[in-house]
Amino acid sequence: MYLNNLSPYVRVAWDSMIEYPFQILDRSIYDYEILYVKEGDIEVTIKDHIYYGCSGDLFIFKPKESHSIKLLNNKRLHQPHIHFDFYYQSDSPKVKVSYQSFDQMTTEEKLWFRKDIIKNIPNHLKLNNPLTVEKIIFDIIHAMERKLPFYETISKGLFIQLWVQILRELHWKKFKHLATNFEELERFKNFISHHADRDITLDELSDIANLDKYYLGRLFKKTYGYTPIQYHIMTRFEKAKQLLQFTNLTITEISEKLGFRSIHSFSRGFRKYEGISPSYFRKRK
Repeated sequence: MYLNNLSPYVRVAWDSMIEYPFQILDRSIYDYEILYVKEGDIEVTIKDHIYYGCSGDLFIFKPKESHSIKLLNNKRLHQPHIHFDFYYQSDSPKVKVSYQSFDQMTTEEKLWFRKDIIKNIPNHLKLNNPLTVEKIIFDIIHAMERKLPFYETISKGLFIQLWVQILRELHWKKFKHLATNFEELERFKNFISHHADRDITLDELSDIANLDKYYLGRLFKKTYGYTPIQYHIMTRFEKAKQLLQFTNLTITEISEKLGFRSIHSFSRGFRKYEGISPSYFRKRK
């Protein structure tokens, strides 16, 4: 899935409260569904594989996958859930929520099945940060219920936030050491952001973190997608762009303010980062 092209369609978003006993028999859905277990215990069968879910768990049901849901332990089930397409299609408003098995569907209904584009995403997630996911889900539900002007666009934006959070959960599960060190890495990221006015070396960051500089670099890149030094360069030149665009400081003054050794080193670095000179960037504003 290419996230830059993501254009989701939120079909329905419901906050369902269900009393015991409860069971959804074998069914297939046309679209995708995210089900969050806020309260209760459930047994979910997906293609003959049985999962047990409890408070804070997330289930992702995919198109055409046969699945069933059963409430356990005489408990009430509180299950906010969302049906959606990852990409808006011409028939997206027409497609219904299915409670049927594949064999019960008409020929026309079988044409509604979406292509599964997340085959490598697991059906069941035990979340590290369930409250973050829960809040976004309820924000989507409230937007869909209130239907204020432009609610479809709001829902689309919120869903993208939700999906990114789910992808982060999967990323951190794959690299568990990232989750363990995340708060520390965020602290260093903020440190770098607040020191855009001078050079920073990896040795300096390593001393502050009391971590091997190569380990720190790998950890930072796996978390944010770039090395600490790359992030520092990006921070400095983004700050330079703001100063060029929104102040009357000279290019020399901006160079000095951001701690560059000379206007020449600033100009070379800016051209390499932005593709144009600082003076040409300022003229475009």
